[in-house]
Amino acid sequence: MKRYLQLFLLTLTTGLVLVGCEPDPVTLDPAPSKLDGINDTFSLVEVKQVDNNGIGLTELDVSGLFIGTTPAVIAFNSANGTWSYNTGSSLDFLGGSGSWAFDNDEYPTKIAMNNGTDNYDLTLVRTIRPAEQFLEVELTRPCGATGYRYKFARN
Repeated sequence: MKRYLQLFLLTLTTGLVLVGCEPDPVTLDPAPSKLDGINDTFSLVEVKQVDNNGIGLTELDVSGLFIGTTPAVIAFNSANGTWSYNTGSSLDFLGGSGSWAFDNDEYPTKIAMNNGTDNYDLTLVRTIRPAEQFLEVELTRPCGATGYRYKFARN
């Protein structure tokens, strides 16, 4: 009888321990803000010419022609929607400064840029979050066949 009581108490204790050890429900942290991700200064590290028709060679590294000895630096301010571009010895493809906006602040695919004279749509090659070390954008020529992919490193 004593043995049955011990076995019963052991089973009851084991059951209570197992029921009490249920995992906590999984909750995801809020997605990082893309506005916080782009709010920084970036230096140009790579430029590729892209053939959007995909015939033959589809990418050609033209960094040596575009970057020069002093890379361009672009700074985005997400608080007031402004940007500035210091060309260094790189080729200028944007102008000096202006305003910008994402096409969608939560799930951006493009950055609409305005330098006071011209409008540009830079396509985001990949999302930009605060933890990302690179900003990659593509500027497609008006004819649509050739584009340039710019890779900037976070400073």
